[in-house]
Amino acid sequence: MKYVDLMGDAWFNYGVFKTLKSIINTNRRKENTYFYKLSDSSYSVYKTYIITKYSDLPGVCHADDLGYLFRVYGDSRGFIKLTIPKEGMLTHQRLVKMWSNFAKTGNPLQEKANGGNALEKKKGDDPLSKVTWEKVDKGNIKYLDITEDEELKMKQFQEVEGQRFNLWDKLYEIGQEIFKNKKPDTKL
Repeated sequence: MKYVDLMGDAWFNYGVFKTLKSIINTNRRKENTYFYKLSDSSYSVYKTYIITKYSDLPGVCHADDLGYLFRVYGDSRGFIKLTIPKEGMLTHQRLVKMWSNFAKTGNPLQEKANGGNALEKKKGDDPLSKVTWEKVDKGNIKYLDITEDEELKMKQFQEVEGQRFNLWDKLYEIGQEIFKNKKPDTKL
C-alpha cells in the first residue's frame, strides 16, 4: 500500500465508504444517492495556491472540486483570484451544472423537477451531453469518474478502492472492541 493511499483512506476514503454503506443499507432512504470522484487534475487549487511545494504530484486533492464551483479562501491575505485554465473549463461547466441540477431536482443530470429534460439525452454544447450517471444501489456502489475526457465513465468502487478496505474494516472492529473495553482480536 502506498503512503498516499494509506493517508487518503485514513482521512477520507474509508469514511466515505462507510457513510455510503450506511446510506444504502437504511430502510428510511427516500432519495437517490449519486457518487462521484474528481480525477481531472488540470486545476488543483490546493496544490497550486496552498501547498505549492507539492504542485508536481499527480492527482487531485481533497476538496479540489470546490475550486471549480466557488471562490476559494486561501490564507491570511484573503481570497485568491483564481482563473480556471482552458483545460479545466469542461469540468468546471459539468460540476456547476451537476450541482445546480442536484440542488433543484435531486438528480444531477435532470434540469427540471417534473422529470423532463434529461440532460444525458441532449446534444450540442451541453457539458453533460455525453454523461450517464447511475445512482448508488445496495451491492452496487459505483461512482462517476470525472475526468477531462469528453465521455465520462462509471467505475465500481469496490474494484478500485474497496480492496484496501478489508484492512480498515478489521481496524475499525478492533477499535470498537477496545472502545467497548473488550479484549481485541488483533489478527489482521
